[in-house]
Amino acid sequence: MLTDKDMLEIAKKYLKKMEEEKAQELGEENSHELMINRTIKKPLGNIYHFGIKLFSETLDRKYTINATPFLVEKERRRVLRFGTHYHYEQQYEDYKNGDYVTSLHSFWYPDEDRYSHE
Repeated sequence: MLTDKDMLEIAKKYLKKMEEEKAQELGEENSHELMINRTIKKPLGNIYHFGIKLFSETLDRKYTINATPFLVEKERRRVLRFGTHYHYEQQYEDYKNGDYVTSLHSFWYPDEDRYSHE
């Protein structure tokens, strides 16, 4: 079982991966640095909210993004990225109850650096 510290390290690693993927998608060397700005502890793990670091430093609205939170599971050691179709709290409850519908890239496995639907 992961500790809060372990889950935070995985969350930071996931943000780095998202930065790299965005830079590659845009054909750039770097993307804006992302940072965690809120953590919610849940029985299955921690939910992390994030945004662009420059927004926190400057409060300039051009650095705002529509970032959906994600869950780092403490038992399964994987990341579940919530979608934008409804509130993350309801998505968490659906996931906890086995009713969450996944997509091909719903889960990220940090130890293998791969995405999966399961």
